[in-house]
Amino acid sequence: MLAHVLVEQGRDEQAQPLVDELLAKTDADGMSVGWRWLIDLGWLLHDLGRSESPPFTLFPVWNDTVRELARGDLTTAVEVLADTDLVSETMYARLRAAEQLDVEGHRVRAGAYAKRAAAFYRSVDATAYLRRAEALVPALAQEA
Repeated sequence: MLAHVLVEQGRDEQAQPLVDELLAKTDADGMSVGWRWLIDLGWLLHDLGRSESPPFTLFPVWNDTVRELARGDLTTAVEVLADTDLVSETMYARLRAAEQLDVEGHRVRAGAYAKRAAAFYRSVDATAYLRRAEALVPALAQEA
């Protein structure tokens, strides 16, 4: 998703209109016309500091996840995702929750989230995300 890439590059102003388009993709009842991109939309709302409520679907797991991401409650988003088979999304949420917890000074909790994320990223050879997880718990880099 282009908006996600733009945000990662620090080009938030260019991502904003794309997020507006995603928020507008609803039917006459305000329900999302798609659902696979809703988790990405939740991350975008979170990363851009936008407080809009995302559109909903008929699938509670997508609604619950996107709502928690948009609200910035990343640990609850992890809990919601952990009950699904969305492994990549769950591990990304674990990594982001670890980073958030670390910034907030909760090093032990951050380490627990980072360790699980690192194990997954090591197993799929996702080195960029693995480095981010290892940076939170330096001892993880020595386990590789």
